[in-house]
Amino acid sequence: MAFLVILKQLGSTPQACAANAKHQALKLRGALGQPYRCGEIDYIASASIGITSFDASRPGVEDILKQADLAMYRAKSEGRNTLRIFDQSMQIAAATSA
Repeated sequence: MAFLVILKQLGSTPQACAANAKHQALKLRGALGQPYRCGEIDYIASASIGITSFDASRPGVEDILKQADLAMYRAKSEGRNTLRIFDQSMQIAAATSA
């Protein structure tokens, strides 16, 4: 299952935005990780979360989604049930491996 969460007004600096996005992602991961029952089986979900930031001056929804996707796949490759914030090294690694 995959879904997208868009958060706005997370802070006035890139550092504040990243810290607040990470805090919200950890809360979401915690909520998704609560045990639940479906029929006779108990389940516990895990979540690999990719985070990127953007502002109104940066066009290109496709690019934003690709960055979040790259960060999510990095989180999965580093052990699942974790989160990663996009950085340019992810884009460079993806371009060189393609």
